[in-house]
Amino acid sequence: LTELANRGLEPLLERAFVVNEVPKDKQDGLRTLIALRELSDPKANLTQRQRQERIGRIVAGIEQALPGMNDPRVLMQQASILIKHGVERDVNTLEYWGENPRTQAALRPIAQVVVQLLDKAAAAAEKQSDEIANQLTGLDDPRAALSEELSNLATSAAYTKGMSDYFVALSIDRADPTRKEIATAAIEALGEFDTPETQVQPIVRNRMGKLHMTAGNYEQARELLRSVADGTDIKPAPDVAMQYEARYFAAVCDVLARKPDDAAKALAELLTWQKANLPPAAERGAAAASAMLEYRIQSLRASLAPDDEAKKAADDQAVQVLLALVRERPELQGIIFEQIAARLPENPDVKSLDPLLLQAMVRQGEDERLKPADQPFDKPVIDGAIAAAREIIARKGAGGIDPRTTENSLLLIAFFLDKLDRPAEAALAFLDFAKQYPRSEHAKLALDNAQALVARLRQEAMDDPGTIEAYETFLEVAIGPPFNRTEFAFEWARRLQLNGNYRNAVEFYRKVPADDQRKLLARFYEMVALQQQLDAPSTIASDRARIVSEMEQLAGEVRKGAEAQLAAAQNDADRTAARSLLVRTTLLAADIARREQKNPKKTLDLLANFEKQAQGLPNQADLLGSVLFARVQSHMALGQNNEATQTLVSLLKTMPGGEGATIVFNLLEKLNGDLDKARAAGDVEQMKVLAGNRAQLSGFLVDWARTNDDENIRKFTYRYSVFDAATKHLAADLESDPAARKKGLEAALALYEKLQSEDGVALYQATLPPTAGAADRNSPDPAVALGVGLIAYDLGNYAEAQKRLGQLLTDRKLGTPLIETSENGETKLIENDKYWEATLKLLRSNVALAGDGQTEARTQSENYLKQLYIRWGDQVGGRKWSPDFQKLRQELIPHFNPNFDPDASPAPATTQPQETTPPAV
Repeated sequence: LTELANRGLEPLLERAFVVNEVPKDKQDGLRTLIALRELSDPKANLTQRQRQERIGRIVAGIEQALPGMNDPRVLMQQASILIKHGVERDVNTLEYWGENPRTQAALRPIAQVVVQLLDKAAAAAEKQSDEIANQLTGLDDPRAALSEELSNLATSAAYTKGMSDYFVALSIDRADPTRKEIATAAIEALGEFDTPETQVQPIVRNRMGKLHMTAGNYEQARELLRSVADGTDIKPAPDVAMQYEARYFAAVCDVLARKPDDAAKALAELLTWQKANLPPAAERGAAAASAMLEYRIQSLRASLAPDDEAKKAADDQAVQVLLALVRERPELQGIIFEQIAARLPENPDVKSLDPLLLQAMVRQGEDERLKPADQPFDKPVIDGAIAAAREIIARKGAGGIDPRTTENSLLLIAFFLDKLDRPAEAALAFLDFAKQYPRSEHAKLALDNAQALVARLRQEAMDDPGTIEAYETFLEVAIGPPFNRTEFAFEWARRLQLNGNYRNAVEFYRKVPADDQRKLLARFYEMVALQQQLDAPSTIASDRARIVSEMEQLAGEVRKGAEAQLAAAQNDADRTAARSLLVRTTLLAADIARREQKNPKKTLDLLANFEKQAQGLPNQADLLGSVLFARVQSHMALGQNNEATQTLVSLLKTMPGGEGATIVFNLLEKLNGDLDKARAAGDVEQMKVLAGNRAQLSGFLVDWARTNDDENIRKFTYRYSVFDAATKHLAADLESDPAARKKGLEAALALYEKLQSEDGVALYQATLPPTAGAADRNSPDPAVALGVGLIAYDLGNYAEAQKRLGQLLTDRKLGTPLIETSENGETKLIENDKYWEATLKLLRSNVALAGDGQTEARTQSENYLKQLYIRWGDQVGGRKWSPDFQKLRQELIPHFNPNFDPDASPAPATTQPQETTPPAV
């Protein structure tokens, strides 16, 4: 079994375990031999972490393996492997940097295994040598050479074991008496090799000097080391490397003896000597070792300093020495930061730490991050690393922090957050790196990691604000230079469009690659974004002609593409998608012809066969409502009022009463939208034309429905009467003559009051759907109540206005400040002008009724207005009513600032917070 393990024949070994029913503890022991073999095999190509794992396995199983290991040559070889791969690094760390418990704890079990192997090798070699010697038949027996070889091997093992006892002693704490006992015994054992005949006298002297140093015998250590440095009475003469080692550790003795001045003198002498004697190839390593010694001397001065100023000066000097070493020898960063970490206090305040300690904290976090997934990691250490990395970034450009360190810190923050399973923050951190360092060799890595995290987030919590922010940031970075990932152009354009950035949305729709399957859809949405630009108040007149021309060209392209898709469609879903795209494009083109090109005939031509095209589409009712609006407006623009009404009647005849009423409602709402645009533009003439069109339609509809033979249409007379009352109210609002205005308002109020009669309420209830609850059936029609409240306000009847508007808002009958609407096949949030108008006029009514005194009602109104600004900020009132709210704010709460109010916590612009109850009446 041992031979199989030594030869690395692992499959045969595992089979032998089964056949021979080998106990598990013995199996584990034999597997250590496999691990030992892998350590020395260059073909294994092990990483540092894999080497550490193999060493750990060896240390854990060597007790079980030793009884079966009897070849002294193999034992010596295995000890040599462990010294090279498991001992030397930690010993060098402790020798050159000073002792620390962590490294000592890591070294101790490995050093002890080495000594065990050497002990076994010496004993086995001596035993085998004696056995052969006892069997010799004479001086010419050929086995005599083998016996002598084994005897020499036993001596070599004993020598190596004495040298290796230094490793064990060095791994034990200075306060433990065992340390000195082991060192003393090793010095005695090595004493027999301190002779010229052994040919290792200088090596032995240096090791005995280090053992004395380990035992705290500094004078004896210096004496032995200086004998090697001088090269007197030693044979063979020590070479340059041995002399260097002796001089260096003589200076270390002064550090350990806490004599900084003597150590500094010894270092100065060493520097002079090495400059004159060391070959060029050795200068780089010697310079690093000298820097480490200088660091230890300055740290010793700091610990012995008589006051804080001297301590700080020495500490600063120590830090500068190491910072220079980190810059010159970046490959030493790991060991440097590992040693510096020992200086960190408990729960350090990163703002008070020097750059070296900050980097050490980051390095500690990196060590934790790189632990395998199946191993626990120290979360507080990674949290501290994040804080330290952010502090490094905050000090960008300051002393001790070079640009490369800042760059690496930013990237590591992202990896740390990912390790802590904070994907949204990690994604944003990776993207921050990609934005700040787009030309870095790690920029692509950062962007790819961000993409993977965003994909995961969108699977797990698509609507979470953190996910949305990470997604939008990723798209912005990925599509921009230098990454130019145009495969994301469509997604980024959509986000820009949905967020109201129409101009940039157009730019990125145009970047969608030609081979993207969504290219035609991108062209359609580009057309929608151009229309949205036209609707924006900020669009200047000189841009409108260009935008209209671009839309016309796009409409032709999209229509042609949609027709091709429809012809090639293989299933109903594809056919529906192509037809939907076709009809929506037609609607947009018709709207441009009517509104921008002032060409109502072209509009009617474009919409000639629309009903056939839209038949059976999921949103058919919405589409027909939009078409109806465009046709009616076009006929009226041509002076064809009869055709306009007949168009309306023709459509309504084909619809059930409820659907017809909904279409009419949408028609009148679109008229209101156009009216608002005309009002914003100050186009009084257009406002009057639109109001007249609406009045003609609503009056006609009331008469048509009331006298209709179809009961389903007749019962919706009430709905059309509400439209008619609202139309009369609108016409009165536009009246410039005060007397005529008052008369018009009173006439509209009479219509509303008639609708509130017993017969009117019965008609209202008959229009409610079967699903309406008792609360809705027993409440007055909100549209009528709103009309009465607003007209009461316009007529100066503030008590009635307060009563009506307050009840509507309290009962949530007017919705919230933002409401959903559908446009061009998209659902989006828009401002609820009715809500804001009712709120404004309720507050105005309260103020008017309160008079000049500070009544409870006035105080409540002031507090409610504050709450609105805290919740909605600059969005209060929406675009239409914002100026009026600002005036009210200046009157009621001129000094109020929601940004400094202790209760202020404004909601994000895209949320709809629950509204508080309006001020009590």
